[in-house]
Amino acid sequence: GDEGSRVSTIVVRGATHNMMDDVERAIDDAVNVFKTLCRSSALVPGAGATEIELAHQLREFGIKQPGLDQYSIQKFAEAFEAVPRILADNSDMNSTDIISALYTAHKGRSSIGWCRH
Repeated sequence: GDEGSRVSTIVVRGATHNMMDDVERAIDDAVNVFKTLCRSSALVPGAGATEIELAHQLREFGIKQPGLDQYSIQKFAEAFEAVPRILADNSDMNSTDIISALYTAHKGRSSIGWCRH
């Protein structure tokens, strides 16, 4: 289909009509949840994305500050890395690689992911 299209088709197959009805309801619920999440600016991205963006912004701000304030702000920014680091460690992934990949993904972008506010 067209890459700019906002319409998609999902083909549902199942052994019984009841099973297909259940799958159709689950898909409908998931699509509606996704639409609601994208429309609401009260929600933030998960999985450490928000924390990495906050850390990035704080680091940028900290670099411009004089004296010991710079050090304090940099350490505060580093503390925000704890959430994605713990998530990566709990997933048996290399947390240093994940943190680096998150910073790379956020570099030079104002929004990441599916929902754009």
